[in-house]
Amino acid sequence: MLRNYLSSKSLVLVITLFVLIIDITRADNSQVILSAEEVKHLISKIEDAEKSLLNIKVESEAWMEESPSPSGPWERTPVHVTATSWFSELSKSKARVDVHSEISKVRDGNSGSYSYTEQNYTASYDGQFGKIIYHKYGNVGKPLYIKRGEVLSDAPRIFNGRRTGAVTGLRFTTNYFFADRPDRESFSQYFKIAISPEALEADAFEIVREEYNDIQCIKFSLKKSKSFRMTWWFDPSRGFALLKYENIRILENRSEMLDSRITIGKLKKIGDNIWWPVEGTIESDRRKSGEPYQRTVYRASKVVANDPNFDEAVFTVPFPDGYLIDDQVAGRKYTVGEEPNAPAK
Repeated sequence: MLRNYLSSKSLVLVITLFVLIIDITRADNSQVILSAEEVKHLISKIEDAEKSLLNIKVESEAWMEESPSPSGPWERTPVHVTATSWFSELSKSKARVDVHSEISKVRDGNSGSYSYTEQNYTASYDGQFGKIIYHKYGNVGKPLYIKRGEVLSDAPRIFNGRRTGAVTGLRFTTNYFFADRPDRESFSQYFKIAISPEALEADAFEIVREEYNDIQCIKFSLKKSKSFRMTWWFDPSRGFALLKYENIRILENRSEMLDSRITIGKLKKIGDNIWWPVEGTIESDRRKSGEPYQRTVYRASKVVANDPNFDEAVFTVPFPDGYLIDDQVAGRKYTVGEEPNAPAK
């Protein structure tokens, strides 16, 4: 998304010193713009932090709240997700998410009335193929066993979903922003783009030191775009963990709308130079006047990182007997436990 804004030329990631040296100036009384030399020094620290996390297991939940005002009070709704997640080397991400319960609000296309559905499923990616195993789906309190599965040629798109990203905690980390960008491995690459000759000439980004919630943080902003304004806040004292993210959409009439604001309420140290979000919220403007404002609340109850006994076999999830499988890689359908050439039911 940011790359599209820049020149179509190849972005140079190895920058010579004479290009990097620029003066430090003040954006305002509370901000100090960093020189490209300082950014280059930050990149090495960010890369070290990114390499610190080898594996992680997260037990968590996320739920929806509504309010007539963006300032609250907020009331919890029935919409929620509980899950256990595993990730290996987030920049490359073998992954698995067991969704124990997901309650969704759905609208009947004919009557216009709303109801709540419940489902549970497992999504996984072993580094080569993706799988989704659907166990139950139906009305709340009365879900039916559906016993279906899929084999995919890549990671399930559900990993990139807003709700799944929230319940795993990934949306509250920098790693989420690269879930759908296989050409990018880490946020440190965006910092490299920001100090490339093309970006410096276009004055496209700004990286400053700024105090946020009494924390001396690094603020990274996309400055020039006709349609949006994006800003990230990082804490350099805690492994460059994300503190806040804002995406402001600029409408045709030049008015602004909050597309997304992610706020990390609490970080937990789970290893050397590793801090993981255990509390956070995601907010946005309501789309229609008269509708309630909504926000997603995330809480992690247990986080374990860099377990020396971590078994990557967890990412190879077997299909249970009796499940109807749509293998989109092999181009066939079959029922687990039956003869390979037997017709699918």
